[in-house]
Amino acid sequence: SRIVTELMLLANEAIATYGNIHSIPLPYRSQTTFPVSDETIDATPAGPCRSWLAIRSTTKTVVSANGDWAHEGLGLDAYVQATSPVRRFGDLSVHYQLKAFLRGNGGIRDLPFTAGGVVEEENGDGDGDG
Repeated sequence: SRIVTELMLLANEAIATYGNIHSIPLPYRSQTTFPVSDETIDATPAGPCRSWLAIRSTTKTVVSANGDWAHEGLGLDAYVQATSPVRRFGDLSVHYQLKAFLRGNGGIRDLPFTAGGVVEEENGDGDGDG
């Protein structure tokens, strides 16, 4: 339902904001949107066609180890995926990294994933040591 979606987005944004404030390397997701002219919007039929126009006006999602770039597609300053750790390994790695930070005494240097490692794990091409 829509309320579940909104709460998941809120949780993901809150985790990203916390991680960004504390410089925790997480697989932050960003996306850029291209401006669409009023004429193009007016010429596009309402409903699914306009939804498709909105989707087509965004770039592919980029994953980075810091939250310096906004997720314009969602209208958020910072965003990670963390609400489905059973279905997505990337979400599980966010939990692992965040819990290690909250429990740890050594700070950033003692986290399980380095900045490069979180991006490699998210892309499925690393062992986390990055």
